[in-house]
This record gives sequence, C-alpha cells and structure tokens, in this order.
Amino acid sequence: MKTSSKRKPSITKTLPPKGSGGGYQLGPHRDKPVPVGAKWISAKQVCDRYGGKSHMWLYRNVKYNPAFPKPKYQGRMQIYSVVEFDEYDKLLISKAGDGS
Repeated sequence: MKTSSKRKPSITKTLPPKGSGGGYQLGPHRDKPVPVGAKWISAKQVCDRYGGKSHMWLYRNVKYNPAFPKPKYQGRMQIYSVVEFDEYDKLLISKAGDGS
C-alpha cells in the first residue's frame, strides 16, 4: 500500500477576542431608553416606565382599566402613544392628590 506523503499544510486562524463580535445574543438585553420627542413606545418600554412591571401587569391594565391607554398594532407588535401616557400620568397624579 502506498502512503501519500503530500499533506496539506495546516492553516491556523487567530480567533477574535471573545465578546467582540456583533452576533445574536441570548438572554437579557440592555433596556432601550425612550428617545426625547418619541411619539410611540413599545410594550417593554411601557413596563419600564412604570418601574419594571411585568407584561401581565400591562395586559391586565389594558383589559380591565378603562382609563389606561390602549395599544395600536404594527403587525403583531404593540405600540403605545407617549402623549396618551403623559395624560394618563396626569390623571393618576390628580387622583392621588384628591385622595389625601
């Protein structure tokens, strides 16, 4: 049996440092701040606006609280009007001031 003495030279690649790539990351992501002058915010940004509430809190408020701003849909993504939440915040503040 003949053995081939021709071997391909091994090519060594240097890998980039870990974490330097811009690939897809699993797990929690950093919060995206609401830009100044934004007209619409996502459901996650609404939850963050009220102290990191859960999506279930948001769902219950949309369903059972008539004063709570209702979402608009862009495809299947819920978006909320910032102006409506500013008005809702004023309503909450006025109710808190009347109750004392």
